[in-house]
Amino acid sequence: RRPAGGDDRFLGAAMRTAQAIMDEAAAGGGSLEAIARRLSVVDGFVEGSDLLPAFGRQVYAAEAPMTLEAHKAYTRALMVVAGADGLGKKELEWIQDHALMAGVPTLEIDRLLGSGFDYRAYPLAQALRDLERSTSVLRLRALKRRLFRDAIVLSSQDGYTAAEKAKAAQMAKGLGLSSAEVAAVGQLVKEELELAEKRKKLLFGK
Repeated sequence: RRPAGGDDRFLGAAMRTAQAIMDEAAAGGGSLEAIARRLSVVDGFVEGSDLLPAFGRQVYAAEAPMTLEAHKAYTRALMVVAGADGLGKKELEWIQDHALMAGVPTLEIDRLLGSGFDYRAYPLAQALRDLERSTSVLRLRALKRRLFRDAIVLSSQDGYTAAEKAKAAQMAKGLGLSSAEVAAVGQLVKEELELAEKRKKLLFGK
């Protein structure tokens, strides 16, 4: 398993290998058991790799390296906040899009959303500890404001409710964010959402 910190060539190679295995399976080559074993090796290879660095540059205007394991913990923390009032269709679509852009294999996305993860009952403090365990101290420090920002963006997909705001406030406290940081991130999201609407109207006439 390759250690974290590489570039997207490794992920691309693993995904191409997985596709080749699936193509072989579709053509009737190999038993289901053998195919499953081979895919598990690819899955493990991807698990130890950083996801696509281009994702961070496009979404955050900076590289945001994250392993698959860390991304799953990150997403579960987001689900706990946005799921305070249940996860709606737009929120689920945002989670899927966010994962796909980061380079998470669709199989892993299906596992994450279809695993029966009880985001309403899962303690937020535990979700944050899961993230802490899955990433380095240096990366965790860089993740905090980004995680809080994404929690608000995700929650805002179908209206930022009082329940979600309360859970987001708990997240900010658990992350150790100052009141100034909370206010700054909140203002950033407000401006980002307004700009997104402006861009949509200008470019697509909607």
